Amino acid sequence: MSTTTAPGRSATLLRTYAPLLAIAVLAVLLLVVAPATLSAFRLNSLGKYICWAIAAVGIGLAWGRGGMLVMGQGVFFGLGGYAMAMHLKLEAAGPEGVPDFMILYGDGTIPGFWEPFRSGPFTLVAIVVLPALAATGLGWLIFKRRVKGAYFAILTQALAVVFATLLVATIKETGGFNGLNQFTLFFGYNLYDPVNKQMVYSIAAGLLIGCLVVVWQLYRSRFGELLVATRDAEERVRFLGHDPANIKLVAFVIAAVMASIGGAMFAPIAGIISPSDVDATASIFLIAGVALGGRALLLGPALGALTVGFGRTYLSEQFPTQWTYFLGLGMSVQTHRPDELGHDYLEIRGLTVDFDGFKAIDGVDLTLLQGRLHFLIGPNGAGKTTLVDAVTGLVQGTGRASYRNQDLLSMKSHRIVRAGVGRTFQTATCWRTGRSSGWRSACCSSRTRR
Repeated sequence: MSTTTAPGRSATLLRTYAPLLAIAVLAVLLLVVAPATLSAFRLNSLGKYICWAIAAVGIGLAWGRGGMLVMGQGVFFGLGGYAMAMHLKLEAAGPEGVPDFMILYGDGTIPGFWEPFRSGPFTLVAIVVLPALAATGLGWLIFKRRVKGAYFAILTQALAVVFATLLVATIKETGGFNGLNQFTLFFGYNLYDPVNKQMVYSIAAGLLIGCLVVVWQLYRSRFGELLVATRDAEERVRFLGHDPANIKLVAFVIAAVMASIGGAMFAPIAGIISPSDVDATASIFLIAGVALGGRALLLGPALGALTVGFGRTYLSEQFPTQWTYFLGLGMSVQTHRPDELGHDYLEIRGLTVDFDGFKAIDGVDLTLLQGRLHFLIGPNGAGKTTLVDAVTGLVQGTGRASYRNQDLLSMKSHRIVRAGVGRTFQTATCWRTGRSSGWRSACCSSRTRR
């Protein structure tokens, strides 16, 4: 018989669906409030920020949950942007027409790979399939060779540099440094009509909301749990029967597709797509937004990208020559967040555990900073496990052990876990699950910071 109370069930439901409520509030702000209050110019600028936010949501999945610092998302942003731009240029040129820059820079001959993009359905499919294929091939080569950490970040950033350089060098095919611009039609709709421009904005905002819902579902799925486990303990995941490379590959591909979608909408909204929009610098701006908003949060990457986009516009208007220094300052502050410097920490003072006159530990003082790795070293019987047991509520201790101004020594074990302090045990536990027959090795995790 269940003993869960109605208030307890309500609190559980609220925690589960609070992110959806937050997404709904964001949807109202972007789809209702913004069009009703902003001028056409500011709404168009917000549309560009939204395109960056779509890419940032994917980065949040790959970096925040998967631990992969993807510093080359400009490549996939560019694949989607240029695919859309090619279709828009061909649509404006007419059924048999040639884009203007090909006449200016070349002999007026359309390259063969341009022709399929005359079709709108083909373009939409290509926006999803091309980055997915590219990310799959690239990710397979990287993750199967267990490339990670700084090497992975440098490699992806180098790809962005190579991609932008290639675009600049192919002026006859891609417009070179100037990129593709002067779009007049969007799948038959005149882009000079303010109503149609607002429609394109609404599509971009709707896609952002859709991406957030998809990521929310992924976060709470079995895949989301495995992705976090791979980030924190890749080898343990491997010995639970999962290939970490495949798990990371899926997240990498999803992030690439989202970046491509953002780039595809950026082209008609901004009216241009060029190498400067997809190079290493552009990729770093995306990373900056994710870092600013909080890479591990659901809405953090999107809100951070919107903030960085607005900051770029505002500061460039107010301080045309100095605005980039403000961004560097913001990144410096974000890099040294209070929680990483010990704002969240476990403080132990004078901890003593007495077993009928025998002091297993006596007057221990210890401070454990959030996000740092600490080692407790000593011979058998020194009291290492007893200290952990006391802090986590398994044995009674005296003194003080506090986390976020909460006295852990006066709390039950399950309350301590909910407060944010968890532990693991030396012996793994297996139990029969209802999902499949037989015994399954299971990992029981709590929503704590360790």
